[in-house]
Amino acid sequence: MIVISDTTAITNLYQIGRLQLLKDIFGKILIPPAVEQELSEVPGQLDFVSDMHFIETKKPADAKNVTHFKSSLDDGEAEAIALAIELQADYLIIDEWKGRRIAQQAGLIVIGLVGILLTAKRKGLLLEIKPILSVLTNQAGFRLHPALLNDALRDAGE
Repeated sequence: MIVISDTTAITNLYQIGRLQLLKDIFGKILIPPAVEQELSEVPGQLDFVSDMHFIETKKPADAKNVTHFKSSLDDGEAEAIALAIELQADYLIIDEWKGRRIAQQAGLIVIGLVGILLTAKRKGLLLEIKPILSVLTNQAGFRLHPALLNDALRDAGE
């Protein structure tokens, strides 16, 4: 399985001590260099992520495609989408609405942090997602539209 990630899910899961969920669900995660750079902006985060050994950096080969996506997205999102297209990824982990829309238009299957938590619950890795969503929003600063929160809790049976 090929899974590419943008920065947001990694950073948020790191901040609440749940980064292992990505490995437990997907095995290996690939990130482009711009995401690696963004991860280095949080003190200690990149070292921690590097020590996990399941997140690897891979540079997209198609610079024109990256440039195309950079016209409307930040560097991490642009490189992540370009890499996912190039490698025909099974999933692209991305939360930002605009990036998700562009990735879906490019034919990619996207999953965000809420989808990861729902998958973790379905696989028995989490008993509940509500407390984790609470920590994400109250402590890590994760923004979640109330309607999406209600939908997620309904889908989780909470």
